[in-house]
Amino acid sequence: MGIQGLCSLLEGNRQIYQDIHFRDSKLVVDGKNLGHLLYRMATLDQNNDGEYLASQALIQAFFKTQDNCQIKPYVVIDIKRNPRMDHRKTFHHKTTALLKGRKMGIYPPLIMEVFEQTLSDMEVPLVRCFGEADGQLAALAREWCCPVLSTDTDFYIYDLPEGVLPLDHSRWHTVETSRGIPCKRYTTSSFCTFFFDRQLLPVFASLAGNDYTNLKINWD
Repeated sequence: MGIQGLCSLLEGNRQIYQDIHFRDSKLVVDGKNLGHLLYRMATLDQNNDGEYLASQALIQAFFKTQDNCQIKPYVVIDIKRNPRMDHRKTFHHKTTALLKGRKMGIYPPLIMEVFEQTLSDMEVPLVRCFGEADGQLAALAREWCCPVLSTDTDFYIYDLPEGVLPLDHSRWHTVETSRGIPCKRYTTSSFCTFFFDRQLLPVFASLAGNDYTNLKINWD
């Protein structure tokens, strides 16, 4: 879901991010976020039947880069109790937006199936969990002391030792293998240094309506 307005705030204060070269580490991956974002960033077809072969090649290239840099990804994908209903709601929302003249892609219906099958073929560890996966991703990142890969700003509230690596700030396709993947890292400590005392972070999360403070799962 993300925190409304936080991306714009961070883009206006890019000094919050730390420039790093990432390699030789575990990496907890927000699977659904990565599957959709890779597709969108490659400007593949979003509004018709989809480009599944091109998507598969892109996924393979992404995880091959991780392997070349000795990065061990662990992918977590959340599953809704009624995925068909969730898909119909998303389809209706985006179709309405298109009819009103707003550009908004509708991802091909099998994009995540292609993503999961590709990971299975490459033997990349993947687990599925019911409901929102944020808590499980954050718990794994803390236990393994590694970052989370996601553009979901909900993770920007969790106190993660190694922070968050936003995929849209990663240059994984131009990587120097010996140094690692050039990317930016976000940490709550850096964020709080610029805006408020670290002890106020839970208050900010509550005011922002973040999932960190809202544990109720809506299955409707």
